[in-house]
Amino acid sequence: MLQTGVMQQLMRTRTGRVLIGASMGGKHPSPAMIEVGCDMFLQQDHRPLLPILRACMREDRYPRLAEIAVPTVVMVGSADRTTPPSHARRLAAGVPGARLVTVPDAGHILNWEAPDALVDVIGSFEKGPSLSAGG
Repeated sequence: MLQTGVMQQLMRTRTGRVLIGASMGGKHPSPAMIEVGCDMFLQQDHRPLLPILRACMREDRYPRLAEIAVPTVVMVGSADRTTPPSHARRLAAGVPGARLVTVPDAGHILNWEAPDALVDVIGSFEKGPSLSAGG
């Protein structure tokens, strides 16, 4: 949809913005957040992103997750429909010692929907490498 321009056309309509908000936002997406996000999206040149998206669709790096040897936290919103919690669980399970944090009712854009939770997780790294597995 991004490559053909359908996504951009969709975001220029009220219905499209509601649909995008429903897919990206959590259970109660902020209308202001949706508007700002859609406006920012429309201002960007997405052509450089297309090869990255194509590569992500083709490549499977899950078998290499066990090679990650740094403290890791995987965060996901429980209402994320763009990258569902099942993917986050798989990531966390594949990285040795990773901790999974699920933010209730949040969607895909945690930095907008749950900034306090994000700051708490980042702050947890200051406490040292004793990140526990689980969520």
